[in-house]
Amino acid sequence: MKKLKDKKLFNNIKSFLTEYLPNVRGKSSNTVTSYRITLNLFLRFFEQSKKIDIFDFTTEMMTRDSVLGFLAWLKEERNCSVETRNNRLSCIRTFYKYLATHCDLSLAPVMNDLAEIAKGKVIKDQLPVVLSMEQVEWVLAAPNTNTPIGIRDRFYLTIMYDSGCRDDEMLSLKLQDITITGKTSKIHIIGKGGKSRITPISKKATALLGQYLKFFHPGHDNSHYLFYVKRDGTKRKMSADNAGRIMNKYELIVKQEHSDLPHLHPHLWRQYGE
Repeated sequence: MKKLKDKKLFNNIKSFLTEYLPNVRGKSSNTVTSYRITLNLFLRFFEQSKKIDIFDFTTEMMTRDSVLGFLAWLKEERNCSVETRNNRLSCIRTFYKYLATHCDLSLAPVMNDLAEIAKGKVIKDQLPVVLSMEQVEWVLAAPNTNTPIGIRDRFYLTIMYDSGCRDDEMLSLKLQDITITGKTSKIHIIGKGGKSRITPISKKATALLGQYLKFFHPGHDNSHYLFYVKRDGTKRKMSADNAGRIMNKYELIVKQEHSDLPHLHPHLWRQYGE
């Protein structure tokens, strides 16, 4: 198996996400997830734009120019808003500051370079990107429901659209959080700050839920996550990256016929449930 060229960097990333942010800075799990997504996207940028494998990525590649390239990639390839790009920049800066102050003081000059990158100007009156109902239907119809994965993906996309949940709220759901009442159902969601709410689910989403449960939860163990991945025979919570890949997959499929489809992301779905 190929070895990491800069193993120390990835150990520092792990410490940053699992120790520094939650224990030293007291950041919430949602905030830590945002940092994790940003760093994963940064690595993906190098893979897609610079053809640099994750195993070959090193600390030295994190420069002012590469971060500027990353921000441009977010805008041009992923259609990310100014607010999102500014948030990603803040995450990169915080991580690099952690490296420079806790791991290697020689990185301080680059830390200063990153601090000088200007954030994008937010135009407050700019209209948000919104999917038309026709575009929503294109996306929800894209998964091939002749396969279990297609059944899962259509259910995931439908319940995200139907409920208006945040991505982490949806991925944190367990079977015990779902109550089926005839042709409809409701989910118990724990949101920001530990606040809970009950969200009703439509007949269509409930029907898809029944199909999904037959394939992915035949034992109906209430302690299992609704959406999961299997590793070493154990069902584990699906990551935001995996969920993002589902949306990216169907964005590419739909764009083959409808090139004007906006970039799909969980918050775009939330506009319909808020």
